[in-house]
Amino acid sequence: MGKNNGKGKSARGGNVICKLKSANGKLTLEIICNPGKITPYREGKIGLGEAVVAEEIFTNASKFQKAKEAEINLVTGGLSGRAALEAILKRGTFPLTRDELNSMCLQKRTEIVNHIHTRYHDPRPNIPLPHPISRIENVLETMKVRIDPNESAEWQLKRILKTLPEYLPIKPLDTEL
Repeated sequence: MGKNNGKGKSARGGNVICKLKSANGKLTLEIICNPGKITPYREGKIGLGEAVVAEEIFTNASKFQKAKEAEINLVTGGLSGRAALEAILKRGTFPLTRDELNSMCLQKRTEIVNHIHTRYHDPRPNIPLPHPISRIENVLETMKVRIDPNESAEWQLKRILKTLPEYLPIKPLDTEL
């Protein structure tokens, strides 16, 4: 998945620039892509033609400086033409759209809530019952938990579980049922 580096927006039409750096980091190749199309391309849902604006490789896309064949070969490991474009799209970094960020956050939040719901219970009743999902979600809102789309759900869950008992009584389920 692309990293949200906050850069890459072109002044011309809001297109996205996908970048791939050389191994030594001195040379960068860029291609101009349609916004929101890189992730579907990587998932195999759309073709190369839908993802890119033009089948050109640049060293500086904002100035339209085309890359030389030797530079393309150096960065992509000897690939050229469409194969080089595909390599940049698959391995390059790009800024995520707001919808992609929201989707990633929602997916991780759901994963965290489901983990708490299935592996922890309310210690107060005699029969161990899990907290309802809506209660867990409300408590996370009360705690003002911010889900980071770039961090793993497991790491964020560990951080949340440290302070969750202050807001919601929880106890791990016994696995020996």
